[in-house]
Amino acid sequence: MSTTDNKNNDGKKPDAFRKTSAWARPRAMARDSNVSAWLALAGIICLCLALWTPIAHVFWGIRNRNVDHNESLPRNANCFLAISYEGISPVPDPSGRFIFAQDFRAHIAALKNAGYHAIGLEDVRAFYEDHRPLPPKAILLTFENTRKNTFFEGRAILEDLNWRAVMGVITRRVNSKDRDTILWPYLKSMAMDDRWDLACESSNGVGFIAADSQGLRAPFFATRKWLFNESRFESVDEFKSASTQTTPPQSATSSQNCTRSQSHSSFPSATTANSSRAAARSATPTSTPSPNSTSSASSSTTRR
Repeated sequence: MSTTDNKNNDGKKPDAFRKTSAWARPRAMARDSNVSAWLALAGIICLCLALWTPIAHVFWGIRNRNVDHNESLPRNANCFLAISYEGISPVPDPSGRFIFAQDFRAHIAALKNAGYHAIGLEDVRAFYEDHRPLPPKAILLTFENTRKNTFFEGRAILEDLNWRAVMGVITRRVNSKDRDTILWPYLKSMAMDDRWDLACESSNGVGFIAADSQGLRAPFFATRKWLFNESRFESVDEFKSASTQTTPPQSATSSQNCTRSQSHSSFPSATTANSSRAAARSATPTSTPSPNSTSSASSSTTRR
């Protein structure tokens, strides 16, 4: 029988064949809705953000219990020592500007073994303003320039030896995200850590300015600026104005970005500035009062 005999006369396939090979249009699958999942995730994120601040306070509260605030020591001293480091280096620094981390650890260990006790800026404030005595052999440890290496290399040493330190903050470098400078997230954690005190080290006051018409350059705080266009030194009033105009923006920047309000200030590059005072004075006309004497009499005349 030929294959044509399998077909009906009308050319259609037999009913049995149509039943076994029936085809139907597939139905579209219902789309899964992820709205509830996204809402749940958003809720979890919002909850974490809401709990972050109280959790951080609890964390630092527990952590700060181990910080030595000299509460068990008698307070009968009327003086203290202050040590300033420009920074800590993870490797030996050939220039000698930054102390090697291992040497810094040895320094702090030697001070601790000699009976010295670390104090903070609040102790210094209470000493000068409230006339509160200090613990015996009190010492204030400070760092300059908000250097990143200083924080990362020094924090473990301070914790291991139960010591405290002050970090001078140069807000201009922090805001510009200088690669060698600590950024705000780390400064926020330092503000919560009782091992660290933050002090505003000025914004523009860390540089050098023209000190005379011959090109001598001196630290910002050491002398009045030489104005080349007018062939004169800035006046005392201009010196004061430059000081007062620089301070508010820094304080606002620090308080906005740090968890705790910071009201302390630090004189930048004190060693360099002090060594340059004589040269700066020699460039200042004798008929005009030296800004150094003015600034020592009143803190309002100090550039910040």
